[in-house]
Amino acid sequence: MLNRFDNELSLHYIDLVNESSIFNFDSIKFDLIAYLKSNEVSYKWDNLSRIVELHEVSEEILIEICNNFDIVLSINSITTAKVTQGLFGQVERDYPFEVIINDDLPIIGIIDTGVSNLTPLKELLINTDNDYDRFKNNPLLDSVGHGTAVGAFASLGKVIAENPNGKVNADAKLLSIKVLDSDSGDLPISVIENYIRKASFEHGVKIFVLTINFKTPKKTNEDYSTYAYVLDKLSYELDILVFISIGNYDIAYQQSELDNYPSNFINETYNLLAPSESINNITIGSIGDNFRDSLESVTDKNHPTLFTRTFHFDFENSSKHKVFKPDLVYAGGNYEHSPYGICSGINASLQVLSQPYEENGNTEFFDKLMGTSLSAPLVANLVAKLMKLYPGLNSQSYKSLLINSTSSYKNYSFTGYSESQVKYIVGNGIPNEEALLYSNDDTITMVLEDSINPGEIKSGVVKYYQINIPEYLNTHEKKIALLEINVTLCYKSLPLKDNQIGYNPIHMAFNLFKNLDEQTLKDALSGTTKFDEVVLLKSSKNWSQDAYYKGRILNNCQKVRYTVPKEVILENDNIFVIGVNSIFHKLVRKQLINDDNYNKNHDFSLAISIRENTSESKLKGRLYNDLSAINTLENTNTLDLDLDV
Repeated sequence: MLNRFDNELSLHYIDLVNESSIFNFDSIKFDLIAYLKSNEVSYKWDNLSRIVELHEVSEEILIEICNNFDIVLSINSITTAKVTQGLFGQVERDYPFEVIINDDLPIIGIIDTGVSNLTPLKELLINTDNDYDRFKNNPLLDSVGHGTAVGAFASLGKVIAENPNGKVNADAKLLSIKVLDSDSGDLPISVIENYIRKASFEHGVKIFVLTINFKTPKKTNEDYSTYAYVLDKLSYELDILVFISIGNYDIAYQQSELDNYPSNFINETYNLLAPSESINNITIGSIGDNFRDSLESVTDKNHPTLFTRTFHFDFENSSKHKVFKPDLVYAGGNYEHSPYGICSGINASLQVLSQPYEENGNTEFFDKLMGTSLSAPLVANLVAKLMKLYPGLNSQSYKSLLINSTSSYKNYSFTGYSESQVKYIVGNGIPNEEALLYSNDDTITMVLEDSINPGEIKSGVVKYYQINIPEYLNTHEKKIALLEINVTLCYKSLPLKDNQIGYNPIHMAFNLFKNLDEQTLKDALSGTTKFDEVVLLKSSKNWSQDAYYKGRILNNCQKVRYTVPKEVILENDNIFVIGVNSIFHKLVRKQLINDDNYNKNHDFSLAISIRENTSESKLKGRLYNDLSAINTLENTNTLDLDLDV
């Protein structure tokens, strides 16, 4: 009876049942009213709907009501709703917030079960007909409720989980793409492909949320799926980003899964679900946060949940390849303890927007759910906010900025797991919204968009960009690790289907170098002199990834964190050089050299954040302005290498 009760909320509803053959409704109703009055409980009674609305009532009183009044069917807790008097005197309830729509909002395509227009999302939905409903009915009807929850998070973000009230600013408009009308079913990949192309062509949609995965986890080291390939091809051709949930592992409320945590992640049953292995798009896993303090959670809110999945490559060989999934993790709710074991759907879960009318006749404005399918739209919302601030960037720039904002994955190390294995579980970590959207006086984030050709069949190409460092740092009190520099490279390529090792056929990588002349750099990169002598930092002797080994699977998204001491700044006359190289994958270069899809310039994006890494009392408040004034990040040199690097 208290299944939907939440003692953190102040408004509760008692649903009543009238079975005259079993009890006298009017008599028990009279006794219940008398009980509420005697305990000074504020209430409103709706005879038509047989609902009692209670305000600020203790859990003890609710339990006593359940135990003593037979007309009580259930007690539900809902975020405070607006209550008005209807035309005929009945109580009407509505959502406790309204959506504010600003101009020039990006559009997010929600590929799901439909998005209900019986919610505050109505004004955000751009659908005008049934063209985006696979069943040609109505994409604004959601018989499952899942697409509505996903759409709300994508457009409005975490405010939905934090008890929205009053006016809420929307971050995106929504295009409902209804491909399922139940919680599962057959879904041809071609249907999703056609709708994505249609949405891109007709509405210029650049962001999509896809939480519909295959049911069976991928086998360890299994090849890339056709589902992932189609999405990668679409991302390459249309310059879009699809936010894909990694899929949920159903623990079936087993205590053993918690007892084995986190060693259970190494099991094949935890492998990701297709198409979340997609390389050009963004794959999202879950941590146990629900944006509230919940003491009942079975795991820490900043650690991966029991239901999140992992990369499907062999854990034992994780250091061999640079690839991994998910790309990052975000709040997805959590399991919690109960007298009967592990449970879900109460305090530790995420509060989600619900369509207002359920089959049993109840009016529900919010529900409690959890899953990676909620984490994905929440991350898409972050990029929508970024697009509002900085429109016009290419999709890989948004991806690189997002991943560059993540906190270090080392924060989530588990005993027995190496750093590369931890990336199979949490990827690059948790995105930081403030770091993503804003710089400050002591931190600056820059994005560089350019293109590079992989070069001749046995040679590569390197492009260089000069970063000027402010001179006020030359007299800074701190000497060790004065600057923290995070660099993320993202690029998209047309994958090679049915070729696992060469699936990403284009190699790119980056590194920081000293302020040296062109010939000195070229000699070191070509092997004439030592490579170690030109890198900026001794701790960074290698590129962000290395194309030397033929059997290596290449990653088209790489992030590296550097810490730079003051002496390095002085030795290089306040100038650093960042280099980006490119070359064909060695296993497929002969077949690609004459293919116009590959032997051409490939776009890439570099996100670079630089932070004055010192205590708050020693910060100068000058880094942003000074760096902005002396940097343009234009290409200074392009080197065609003579050797097979």
